[in-house]
Amino acid sequence: MIRPVFSDSSCVIYRFKITQDEFWKEDERIMKEIAVTITGMNYYYGKRIFCINDILRCKKEPDNAYDAEAIQVSLPLYGCIGYIANSTYTVARGTISAGRLYDQVKKKFYIRVKYICSNQIICTIEEGSKEKLEELIQKQMKSKMNDGF
Repeated sequence: MIRPVFSDSSCVIYRFKITQDEFWKEDERIMKEIAVTITGMNYYYGKRIFCINDILRCKKEPDNAYDAEAIQVSLPLYGCIGYIANSTYTVARGTISAGRLYDQVKKKFYIRVKYICSNQIICTIEEGSKEKLEELIQKQMKSKMNDGF
């Protein structure tokens, strides 16, 4: 598993090397996918529970007292770990807000962590069968438990 190594800068440094051309090709590929920003992690468990390529559960919260288009992000054992950003102050450039995403997704869906930055997590919408994605989540949770998260 690729683990991020944090530096003094605002984004993650990885334990493998890629060329600048490979980096930009990957960046362009991700931008063609629907990307979202997770925010509010500091109110829950912080960034320490996130790893690159983690699969996360999302669920619409139409009864949320603060935002009618709120989308909660969660993991087993932890529960809520943040929300998809829905404010111009919290949505990272190149990602879409929860409000724009709300009508494009089902009530429950999955996302994959792509980037870990200083106060935001950038993810893409993950497609696939619920069973396969839940199986991946269970494997990553076992890995986190073994790593001492």
